[in-house]
Amino acid sequence: MNGSGPSPDPSVDGSRVEAVLRRRERAQLIRQWLRPGVGVKRWLVVAFVGLFLIALAVAAVLRMVLADRPVDDPLHSIVEILTLQSLPTELRWSLPLALGLVLFIYGSW
Repeated sequence: MNGSGPSPDPSVDGSRVEAVLRRRERAQLIRQWLRPGVGVKRWLVVAFVGLFLIALAVAAVLRMVLADRPVDDPLHSIVEILTLQSLPTELRWSLPLALGLVLFIYGSW
Protein backbone atom coordinates (compact mmCIF):
# COMPACT_ATOMS: atom_id res chain seq x y z
CA MET A 1 0.00 0.00 0.00
CA ASN A 2 1.19 3.49 -0.74
CA GLY A 3 -0.87 5.15 1.99
CA SER A 4 -3.31 6.88 -0.37
CA GLY A 5 -6.31 5.16 1.18
CA PRO A 6 -8.86 2.88 -0.38
CA SER A 7 -9.07 2.95 -4.14
CA PRO A 8 -12.23 4.70 -5.42
CA ASP A 9 -14.89 2.76 -7.26
CA PRO A 10 -14.11 3.12 -11.01
CA SER A 11 -17.82 3.25 -11.96
CA VAL A 12 -18.42 6.29 -9.71
CA ASP A 13 -15.35 8.01 -11.07
CA GLY A 14 -16.39 7.21 -14.64
CA SER A 15 -19.88 8.62 -14.15
CA ARG A 16 -18.45 11.84 -12.77
CA VAL A 17 -16.19 12.18 -15.80
CA GLU A 18 -19.14 11.54 -18.12
CA ALA A 19 -21.23 14.17 -16.30
CA VAL A 20 -18.45 16.73 -16.61
CA LEU A 21 -18.03 15.94 -20.31
CA ARG A 22 -21.79 16.31 -20.92
CA ARG A 23 -21.80 19.69 -19.18
CA ARG A 24 -18.83 20.84 -21.27
CA GLU A 25 -20.47 19.65 -24.48
CA ARG A 26 -23.71 21.44 -23.58
CA ALA A 27 -21.84 24.66 -22.76
CA GLN A 28 -19.91 24.41 -26.02
CA LEU A 29 -23.15 23.89 -27.96
CA ILE A 30 -24.74 26.92 -26.29
CA ARG A 31 -21.67 29.05 -27.04
CA GLN A 32 -21.78 27.88 -30.65
CA TRP A 33 -25.43 28.91 -31.03
CA LEU A 34 -24.89 32.27 -29.33
CA ARG A 35 -21.79 33.15 -31.35
CA PRO A 36 -22.10 36.41 -33.33
CA GLY A 37 -23.17 35.95 -36.93
CA VAL A 38 -25.24 32.80 -36.47
CA GLY A 39 -28.55 34.72 -36.61
CA VAL A 40 -30.42 32.55 -34.10
CA LYS A 41 -30.63 35.23 -31.43
CA ARG A 42 -32.19 37.71 -33.82
CA TRP A 43 -34.94 35.27 -34.79
CA LEU A 44 -35.61 34.38 -31.17
CA VAL A 45 -36.09 38.06 -30.36
CA VAL A 46 -38.31 38.57 -33.41
CA ALA A 47 -40.42 35.54 -32.44
CA PHE A 48 -40.71 36.77 -28.85
CA VAL A 49 -41.76 40.28 -29.92
CA GLY A 50 -44.27 38.80 -32.36
CA LEU A 51 -45.77 36.58 -29.67
CA PHE A 52 -45.97 39.55 -27.30
CA LEU A 53 -47.78 41.66 -29.92
CA ILE A 54 -50.25 38.84 -30.62
CA ALA A 55 -51.02 38.56 -26.89
CA LEU A 56 -51.47 42.32 -26.68
CA ALA A 57 -53.86 42.32 -29.65
CA VAL A 58 -55.91 39.45 -28.19
CA ALA A 59 -56.15 41.30 -24.87
CA ALA A 60 -57.32 44.47 -26.66
CA VAL A 61 -59.95 42.55 -28.66
CA LEU A 62 -61.22 40.81 -25.52
CA ARG A 63 -61.50 44.15 -23.78
CA MET A 64 -63.49 45.64 -26.68
CA VAL A 65 -65.78 42.61 -26.91
CA LEU A 66 -66.45 42.49 -23.18
CA ALA A 67 -67.11 46.22 -22.87
CA ASP A 68 -70.39 45.89 -24.81
CA ARG A 69 -71.56 42.61 -23.24
CA PRO A 70 -73.78 42.32 -20.18
CA VAL A 71 -72.29 40.71 -17.08
CA ASP A 72 -74.56 37.64 -17.33
CA ASP A 73 -73.36 36.84 -20.88
CA PRO A 74 -71.72 33.37 -21.20
CA LEU A 75 -68.75 34.90 -23.05
CA HIS A 76 -68.11 37.11 -20.05
CA SER A 77 -67.96 34.07 -17.75
CA ILE A 78 -65.62 32.20 -20.10
CA VAL A 79 -63.23 35.14 -20.18
CA GLU A 80 -63.38 35.42 -16.38
CA ILE A 81 -62.38 31.76 -16.11
CA LEU A 82 -59.56 32.13 -18.66
CA THR A 83 -58.20 35.22 -16.94
CA LEU A 84 -58.30 33.57 -13.50
CA GLN A 85 -60.64 36.18 -12.03
CA SER A 86 -61.80 33.73 -9.36
CA LEU A 87 -58.29 33.64 -7.84
CA PRO A 88 -56.81 36.27 -5.50
CA THR A 89 -54.87 39.04 -7.23
CA GLU A 90 -51.48 37.70 -6.14
CA LEU A 91 -52.20 34.29 -7.68
CA ARG A 92 -53.54 35.78 -10.92
CA TRP A 93 -50.08 36.98 -11.92
CA SER A 94 -47.79 34.69 -9.90
CA LEU A 95 -49.29 31.39 -11.10
CA PRO A 96 -48.84 32.11 -14.85
CA LEU A 97 -45.43 33.63 -14.12
CA ALA A 98 -44.26 30.52 -12.27
CA LEU A 99 -45.65 28.21 -14.94
CA GLY A 100 -44.03 30.32 -17.67
CA LEU A 101 -40.68 30.24 -15.90
CA VAL A 102 -40.85 26.47 -15.46
CA LEU A 103 -41.71 25.98 -19.13
CA PHE A 104 -38.99 28.41 -20.22
CA ILE A 105 -36.34 26.66 -18.12
CA TYR A 106 -37.50 23.24 -19.30
CA GLY A 107 -37.47 24.38 -22.93
CA SER A 108 -34.02 25.93 -22.70
CA TRP A 109 -32.49 22.94 -20.91
